[in-house]
Amino acid sequence: MKFKQIQRNGLFSWSPNRHETSVAIGTTSQQFDANFSNDSKLEIFDLNVEECNEDVRLKASKVVNNAFNCIQWHPNAVIGGTQVKTLQFFDVTADDIELRHETEAQTSGLSCIALNTKELQLLAIGCADGSVGVWDIDGKGKSERSLNLTISGINDSINAVKWNRQVSSILAAASNSNVHVWDTRKPVNSGPIVRVQDNNAASLWGSGQQSLMISRSLVWSESNATTLIIANSNDSNPILQLWDLRYATCPLNYFKGGHSRGIQSISWNKYDEQLLLSAGKDNAVCLWDPSAAVNEESLQAIIPYITNQWINEIEWCEWEPSLFAVNSFDGNTTIYNITQTNSLNQTNTKILESFDLSSQNVRPDQMQTSAQRQPILTRAPKWLRIPCRPSF
Repeated sequence: MKFKQIQRNGLFSWSPNRHETSVAIGTTSQQFDANFSNDSKLEIFDLNVEECNEDVRLKASKVVNNAFNCIQWHPNAVIGGTQVKTLQFFDVTADDIELRHETEAQTSGLSCIALNTKELQLLAIGCADGSVGVWDIDGKGKSERSLNLTISGINDSINAVKWNRQVSSILAAASNSNVHVWDTRKPVNSGPIVRVQDNNAASLWGSGQQSLMISRSLVWSESNATTLIIANSNDSNPILQLWDLRYATCPLNYFKGGHSRGIQSISWNKYDEQLLLSAGKDNAVCLWDPSAAVNEESLQAIIPYITNQWINEIEWCEWEPSLFAVNSFDGNTTIYNITQTNSLNQTNTKILESFDLSSQNVRPDQMQTSAQRQPILTRAPKWLRIPCRPSF
């Protein structure tokens, strides 16, 4: 299950290149490494997925002037939003990283960015003052068009921005109290097309401010343009909400029971929508099936993840559907393979062979047995299912 581990503090982004499985990790302003170093870096790691061990290869590294609040890997550059309100565009080659362009992004601090999945030149920016910007970037990272989608009276920091997976002009932004959805084709002064807010949360889960939704993360459905899931980072109400924007008065469904504290990050598998990951302040990683009719059937598994720190980020790999990455405040970025269970057994075999030992000379209780766990999936994911059957 546990596939690779990178001992780095920071934010990560998967490579957009389907022919390589790499991650970019940028030092974040919210974390320190084991040596309490103040150095900020952008690093590229090759996961070496052909080998079933935890070895990774550092392909390139660059010391940068400022730590990152957010990063995204564009096909032409790694884009980083810094703590000094600038956007940086890095050119990544086989063994080198170069700063290509830097520009001042917004008047307030950058909190999140998102690339459009259909139109890769569109970059959404969420800021600490509640404003959302949309940039049209060229190959050098320069802005050709900038829209400011600030909502009057909204002072909450934007925690997440996400482009719709089906309609390229639809953009959602999550703040502490609401999720607003815009159609960027419409005039800026027309405002959002819908505001997503669960007015029944207090009556269903408790009373007062303690039960309100604090939207830290959201994801759009890959197949249904009007469907999205919102995560609540409120410790007293760690739930997921499934919404259909055609009926935006209340959620279609609630998913709860997996987390004991607030949910920090969620990710929906683009190849199988019955696989949704969530990670939270309780150090837990949960696997959900959002298609389940009742809440009791939605929680598929709680994935073992040993850490005493909050989990900050979780994300499926774009091109390898079995892989996902987890970043926590303990200083590790861990890669998991949801369909693999034997990586530790192969590592044990290599150790025994290298030292000219046989397994009979080693006590069974001294061997790593984590790989002997049963697979967490109770069914084959869609990309491994038989597409057809023969008949005579």
